[in-house]
This record gives sequence, structure tokens and C-alpha cells, in this order.
Amino acid sequence: MSEPLVIEFPPENDITTEKCLEILDIPTRMVSVRKNPSMKFKSVKKQYTSLVVCFAVLFAVALLMKILGTAEGAATFLLSLCSIGIVFLILAAFLRKNQVKKMKQNQIARTLTIDENGVELKGEDASYGIPWKNIFCIREFKYFLAFVPKESTALIIICDKEKGPEIYSYMVKNGINIEYYSEN
Repeated sequence: MSEPLVIEFPPENDITTEKCLEILDIPTRMVSVRKNPSMKFKSVKKQYTSLVVCFAVLFAVALLMKILGTAEGAATFLLSLCSIGIVFLILAAFLRKNQVKKMKQNQIARTLTIDENGVELKGEDASYGIPWKNIFCIREFKYFLAFVPKESTALIIICDKEKGPEIYSYMVKNGINIEYYSEN
């Protein structure tokens, strides 16, 4: 085995909102990645928009039913359900906006080390590693690369996608047989 591959990632002081949202979305996609690693993913923002439209249409139908006096109980139930759904989505959007703001303010330098034992990501005050035997696959997204653990409760190591070819080359050169899935 050759020397470890060490990649330095300086703080990204001008990280975009889109990149922050992808970092937040990656953990929510892990169940799907484990089922179908090559699956194409849609933007979570589009999924939120679709849900808001669905709730708005249901709310309008329920309101119309209430005004017309048809199916009174069903109309009340639908109004309640839609109201709860809309409040939940607004709250989720607010929380994501705050998470993005914090991510932009708290960028730190990171070091990714890959060797015969596995992969480790070190930050200023913490580090986390995954042995190769516990990695399900490596999955590229639009901006980032995720080392997907086999266990759903394990942490995911995420790094910049631009280093993907270097990482893949190191793995091939050193006989590390972990499936590598490109976003393309």
C-alpha cells in the first residue's frame, strides 16, 4: 500500500446557499442511496414546492367543501390536516434557512486522509473515520462526495467533489474495492 492520500480543504468563506443545501440534503438521501446508489436525485427544494402546492390545493378544496356545506366532517379534517402540513413546511423552511446561515458563518479547514484502513475527516476540534469494511459505497452529488457507511446510524463523511478523481485513482492504485458512483 502506498503512502496515505491527504487532502486539505481550506475554509470555504464564500460557500453558496446551494452547496449548503446539498450538504443538508445528503443525509436525508442515504436510505435511497443504499437501495439504489446510481439513482438520480431531484432537488429537495422542488419536493418542498410540490408539497406546498398539494397542501394548498387540498386546502382550497376543503375550504370550498366547507363553504358549500358538503361533507362537513371531511372538510374540517382536510382543513386541519392542510393547516398542520403548511405550518410544518414553513417551519422546516425556516429551520433550513437558519442552518444554511450557520454553515456559512462556521466554515472550517478540514483534512481528509485515505489509507489502507479507511477514510478519516479531521476538523479543527473533531475527527471521524470509517474503516473500508464499513463503507457501503462512495457517491458523488452535484458539489460533494459522500462516503456512505453501511450502518444507517453512522456518520457520513462528505468532501468536495472536485477531489473525486484523485480519490478514485488512489483507491484503484491501492486495490481498494469500494463501489464509486458518479452523479452523471
